[in-house]
Amino acid sequence: MNIVHAGVISDAPTISEIVLNALLSLLSFAGGLAVLGIIISGLIYMTSSGDTNTSGIAKKALVSTIIGLAFILLSLTIIKTISKAVI
Repeated sequence: MNIVHAGVISDAPTISEIVLNALLSLLSFAGGLAVLGIIISGLIYMTSSGDTNTSGIAKKALVSTIIGLAFILLSLTIIKTISKAVI
């Protein structure tokens, strides 16, 4: 027979775990958007048909997306490193 104690929540996540999970979820979502951005800019580049203006726009979008993805990966690394020390 299990005894239930009212008001005792021993398995509840701490505030820092909730914030960590929220940040990791947001970074995962942002990473997915970055991959989608890479795919879209690649498609724009392939369909530019030699137009220098359109291909230039696609190249700028690709470079910006890769820089954004680098920031996402860097912040993910920083957050995981800090979370090991805190939690």
